[in-house]
Amino acid sequence: MTRSAWLAVLALASCSSDPGFVGEVPTNPDALLPWLKDGRYEAWDREATIHPTDGPHLNHVRTYFNVSLAGSLESDNPEHVVRSAAVKELYEAGFVRGWAVMVKTEAGTSGDTWYWYEVLDRDEPRQRFEGQGLQSCVGCHASGVDHVRTSWP
Repeated sequence: MTRSAWLAVLALASCSSDPGFVGEVPTNPDALLPWLKDGRYEAWDREATIHPTDGPHLNHVRTYFNVSLAGSLESDNPEHVVRSAAVKELYEAGFVRGWAVMVKTEAGTSGDTWYWYEVLDRDEPRQRFEGQGLQSCVGCHASGVDHVRTSWP
């Protein structure tokens, strides 16, 4: 079995039956923040180092890719599979200050097929951006392959 096929099998096996989840990632902001704080994404594939960002996400970042998105990126898919997800840690002074999350919730290549979430201050989570097809995120990510701007691996 190829690595891509194996990754697809693992992605399907990781699906939750909870309607507030897409794959293993919560798409309800009240469930997503504790999931992030627990570091549930930290076993995913990730960028090798923390690096300066060229976007609006604080100063430095590191992106993690779930099995679905890692397999899709590895296969150079022009459209990522439903359940693809990325978590971007947002660093300030060497510590994770917040997160940006994108989760593919339906087929297609428009920004409306993604759930977007960003909290810039983990200690002040009421100040967050979140929603399906969130235009402030879609506008920036439109230049990526199916809205994923991060290079792989």
